[in-house]
Order: sequence, then structure tokens, then C-alpha cells
Amino acid sequence: MRKVLFTGPPGTGKTTIAKALGAKYQDKYVFVYADDYFKDVCYAAAQKKIPVIIIAEEVDELYRADAGTLSFLDGADTPRNLAGTYVIFSTNYPNRIDPRIRKRPGRIDRIISVGAFRTKAAAACAKMYLPDDINIDLKELGAVLDRTTPAEIKEIINIAIGMIRGTKNELTVDVIKNARAFLKGTLDLSVQEAEEDIEEREEIFKKNGAQPDYSSYLED
Repeated sequence: MRKVLFTGPPGTGKTTIAKALGAKYQDKYVFVYADDYFKDVCYAAAQKKIPVIIIAEEVDELYRADAGTLSFLDGADTPRNLAGTYVIFSTNYPNRIDPRIRKRPGRIDRIISVGAFRTKAAAACAKMYLPDDINIDLKELGAVLDRTTPAEIKEIINIAIGMIRGTKNELTVDVIKNARAFLKGTLDLSVQEAEEDIEEREEIFKKNGAQPDYSSYLED
């Protein structure tokens, strides 16, 4: 059994990469989402000798591992599947993984950090969301989308398409550049509004004190 852990912030494409692997090898492997039931799937696949790729996201047992989980990952209690078992774990919080798993060689065969895309990868990702009839230079596209996550790229392309909808304008690199700037401005404004709301609530708290616990007035 091969075990890989994808780590990285939300929206960086961990699930997308796992899906791409599943699609690539769908003729050879059964593709299963298991999460906290990944061990059950491993046993079932081994019993029936089925080659399987298992996707397990934010698995609780990796954060609070018991002796059974450690033995399973060590290989002592791992079902032997001659057809092949490949488990892809993913987490947004790698530092929360039990250190007995994270730091012990063999319990996870490989840890892969998934971050923001650079130019070439960003352009390739953007092509997935661009209309088929759009012809844009990939180098220019990659430069505009450098250091963006897959989730951001998808949103930027959607914004860009919306900008030209109902007009005679073409979808160009400049439109996509403006869409990225628009998205950044929207996110910055959201952060600013949240900060202002927090500051306002702090002022109210200083002025009026803590609010009463209204739940104490409720009847059972």
C-alpha cells in the first residue's frame, strides 16, 4: 500500500490533482472517496483483489492517531492487496497531523506540498475554464496569473467572461488581468469590512459591557 499526503491551504488544488490522477488511471484502478472509512475500503479491496485509488480528505485519525491506526500505517495491520492500493490523504492543516505519523518514516510514504501555481501551471489550469474558441498566448496568460491558486484562477476566468458578456469585446489577456485586479479588490474590501465590523463590535463592548446570556431565559 502506497500512502501520499497532499498539504496546502484551501483552494490550492489538492482535490483537483487527486481527481486528475483518478481520471488518468480509471482504466486500471477503482477510484473511491473514503475519508474516515479509508481503512474499511483498504480491507475490502484487498479481500477482492481490486486495484484501488482511495481519496481521504481531512481524516480525523491522522490528527488523533490510536495504536490501531499507527499499526495500520506501519504495515503491521495493513491488508496486503496484490492488485495495488494507493491512498491519497489531503489536509489544509499539516501541522495538526499527529507527529507520530508526520515524523515517522514509512507511515506516510511521501508528503507533497501544493501551493499557488506559477506561470506554466497557472496557464494550463486556466485553459480548463476558457471557452474552446479563445486563442490566448499561454506565456502572457501565465504571467498574468502567476502565483494564483486553482480556485482563484477559476473565479478570475468567470469574472473575465462576465466582463465581456453582452459586449463585442474579445476575451484577452488584458481582460483577464483586469479580472484578477477586480477579484483582489473585492477580497481586500471584504477584509476591510470585516476588520471595521470587529472594531465596531469592540467599541460597543467597551461602551456597554458584555451582552447578557439570553439562553439562560429559555425554558427547558
